Amino acid sequence: MVSKILWTLILLISTTVAMAEERSQLPEPWRYYIQDNDDSWLMLAMAEDDQDKVIATMAEREEDIVPYRPRTLTGNKIHKYLGIGSMVAALLSAISPKEHDGAHEYLADAAAGLGVGAVLTGLVFHGEEIELKNGFSDPDNLHALLTTVGTLGYILAVDEGGESGHAGLGAGGAISMLIGIKMTW
Repeated sequence: MVSKILWTLILLISTTVAMAEERSQLPEPWRYYIQDNDDSWLMLAMAEDDQDKVIATMAEREEDIVPYRPRTLTGNKIHKYLGIGSMVAALLSAISPKEHDGAHEYLADAAAGLGVGAVLTGLVFHGEEIELKNGFSDPDNLHALLTTVGTLGYILAVDEGGESGHAGLGAGGAISMLIGIKMTW
């Protein structure tokens, strides 16, 4: 019984290979539609004998082809834009006038919030890439560490408020975030 199954499989595989044709022997419309990943062109024998009918069918299918459009918003893009947004908000906070309930305070809060969002989306969308067995020699681990430290710097600077020492925490967070973001580009 097993030998009959094996012989049947061998015959099926050999007939499939025997029915294949090279790309140069294909009719013109088929040359552009049949391609596998390693650029070797093959076509299994056509079931239709009438090539005009096949060409007409391919022309109809060409009209139905929808061009590829990359998605405008993906998890990776959200993570990227949140990280860049936190960096931009921190830099704008650093150069804005230091007044109570002013742009400096609101931009610092925005930097901390965007940083937390970037860290959380990084864990959700790239958490499987972080492996502690490679330590900090792995760029993904180092990126995660530096951006998390940068976000913590933002949070601590916002928590300190107008007290002395918050500028160093904010600047340290911004530098850590900048290095962490730069590593991925």
